[in-house]
Amino acid sequence: MPFAYKLACRLARLKHRTLAGAAAAVVAAALLSCELPKQVAAPSAPVSQLIIIPHTVTLQLNQDQDFVAVGLSAAGDTTPSTVSWDVTGGTITDMGASGGRHYGQYHGGTCGSFKVAATSHPDRTTDTATVTVAGCVAPVAAVTVSPAAPTVQVGQAAQLTATPQDASGNPLTGRVITWQSSNGAVASVNSSGLVTAVATGAATITATSEGQSGTALVTVSNVPVASVTVTPASASVQQGATVQLTATPRDANGTALPGRVVTWGSNNTAVATVSGSGLVSGAGAGSATSRVGDDHGHERGAERDRGDHGDGADGPTRHRRQRAGDE
Repeated sequence: MPFAYKLACRLARLKHRTLAGAAAAVVAAALLSCELPKQVAAPSAPVSQLIIIPHTVTLQLNQDQDFVAVGLSAAGDTTPSTVSWDVTGGTITDMGASGGRHYGQYHGGTCGSFKVAATSHPDRTTDTATVTVAGCVAPVAAVTVSPAAPTVQVGQAAQLTATPQDASGNPLTGRVITWQSSNGAVASVNSSGLVTAVATGAATITATSEGQSGTALVTVSNVPVASVTVTPASASVQQGATVQLTATPRDANGTALPGRVVTWGSNNTAVATVSGSGLVSGAGAGSATSRVGDDHGHERGAERDRGDHGDGADGPTRHRRQRAGDE
């Protein structure tokens, strides 16, 4: 019987079968006996080819799989030999041999893709099979939070994103993440990682998953002042009398910004002085500009005139609001 026919017959019968235990020996013997009568090479015949069945298999974690290795001579006959098993992951147990067929039982105790190798001795002929063990849940080894250092204005919000990773840095989905702020008076965070800026300062936001944590440092700043309005827009004050001015810092939308530091000053204290609270006192004839500035350097001016308006030397001092930068 030609070698090509005998080898093809063996492979066709074996490639879709999984052989196990003592029963596998009987099944393998039947499947591999294509030639009539069955021919087994002499013990001295070298192994020309070693075949592992199956060649590719996918298992779930902790599942077992039986493999059979058969050595063939150059003539295509089953050749008795010694076979050793080796694996790159998981474990394999030598289950013995029968009629030139060698059995090994693989246990998938680790997730991943591994090689199962059978080697005949003393010929060192080798064949390998691929085993993929699936169904594992990789533990969280690290958590990254992005952005890592956002700056948020008071009253605004920023979305943080936490990404659990395995030991190789691969992202892991479907994990439970909890969020916490180190200073809720400055920045609070909800269960989805949305940070709300409460007051100026800094807070560390921590995301935790399966005991591993990542952080982001959130800096909360004030909404910048875009303009300052001074009221009243105009006023007349008798020498020695006073008038109260009020400064209102506003954002770019014109919304008043309370709680800001406001400073006052006069460019001519001989005519008019102004207190730290904006109280203007008429000092003498002439004009003076009372200036107000916020904690971001924005200024507005108020000009005060003292002159002859029919009121004599003690005539009123007049106040007029000016644009920023006017002198």
